[in-house]
Amino acid sequence: MTGAPGLRHRRRMTMDRSRTPYVWALALLWALPAVGFAAWILTAPDHNPDGQCEGIGFGCTLTPHDGAVFLAAISTPVLLLAGGLACLTIWVLRRRAARRPHRATGTSHPATGAWSVALRP
Repeated sequence: MTGAPGLRHRRRMTMDRSRTPYVWALALLWALPAVGFAAWILTAPDHNPDGQCEGIGFGCTLTPHDGAVFLAAISTPVLLLAGGLACLTIWVLRRRAARRPHRATGTSHPATGAWSVALRP
């Protein structure tokens, strides 16, 4: 083995940390709604209360189960598009930040998270 003993660990941490915004965006826009809809669909009753007719139209209404499935089907394309746009936005912002010349170097205090900035000439 060549190099410092902790070098491989640092590289792995850096790669994992770079994926964190994507993971958060997709967790909030894809995983959380998927779990929520699955729980709603599995727990919603499949009949209307008081014997009300089921279906769409003519004064009838969807059962809670069918309503959850219908709402999930309508919102899925919107959530997929939102997740893709969020990842694209993260990628563009990171790419622009990497290309921009940095005029300031900053470090954060580990306990407080406060930033100190030192300007370079």
